Amino acid sequence: MEELLPIGEFSARSSLSPRMLRSYAAVGMLVPAAVDRFTGYRYYSPDQLGEAGLILLLRQAGVPVSEIACFLKDRDLGRLRRWELELDLEIAGRRIAFAEVRERLSADDCWLKASFGRSVGAGQPPSVEALVEAARDASLAVWQRMEADKSLEGIGTTLTAVAVLDAGPQPRLAVVNVGDSRAYLFTGGQLQQVTHDDSVVQGLIDAGEVQPQEWRDHPSRSLLTRALGTAAVVEPDIRLPRVPAAARVLICTDGLTSTLDEASVSAVLGAEPNPDRAAAELIRLVESSAGPDDATVVVVDLPAPA
Repeated sequence: MEELLPIGEFSARSSLSPRMLRSYAAVGMLVPAAVDRFTGYRYYSPDQLGEAGLILLLRQAGVPVSEIACFLKDRDLGRLRRWELELDLEIAGRRIAFAEVRERLSADDCWLKASFGRSVGAGQPPSVEALVEAARDASLAVWQRMEADKSLEGIGTTLTAVAVLDAGPQPRLAVVNVGDSRAYLFTGGQLQQVTHDDSVVQGLIDAGEVQPQEWRDHPSRSLLTRALGTAAVVEPDIRLPRVPAAARVLICTDGLTSTLDEASVSAVLGAEPNPDRAAAELIRLVESSAGPDDATVVVVDLPAPA
């Protein structure tokens, strides 16, 4: 008995109350290593502290006791992954419900304003919240597609989106991104990257282990650290830059940036005044260069102040 821990000490070291320990033992978890036949006092082995820690963590994650008991018998990591996916679905479902409540309240607000003779615009102005919610919806759609077709397991995609929040001498933008598709601003003949890549190479650049100009030739260039489809909801990065009026916005996949350097891109954006033709010319240059990836390019000119 000297090597065993009495229930009080085991309770203190495991952060599980004696009442919890007795309830777990009733379903076959953390069964005492010994029970005094005269007093009924329970004793535990120090080796059981590891299992107690797992139970505590799983209970904190909201896993039912009956399911924990089954998990501890085979410790199947696939079961753990399913719990994580169920949690992702639950969170995504709650987000969608909150978004619908917001939309209904907005609709009710518009109806009330119209009823009292106030002018209401035909549509809601762009907002950071709407852009982020759209990114979350895209993440969920990719993940649901993968879950519905197991042959697609492991798929993912990048996302970059831009909204103009307000106009004026210095328009304010909302920019969201996941992955290594990028958003740039082109103004005064200068190209400025707005987004930050979610990639292994970018992490090495941030750590000072790789020079920024070396990223195109790095063997890990295509490895992402975040992408849509890796979970039910992937939260995008958000940036809110103020930019000069009449600036040009470039949104592109890495098929463009891995093939053309910034000087070549700037030359096209500076020479072609029509944004659609500028985008088409950039794609033509990628195709003529036999770039390693397909390129998607969007060029948008912000309106000049009235």
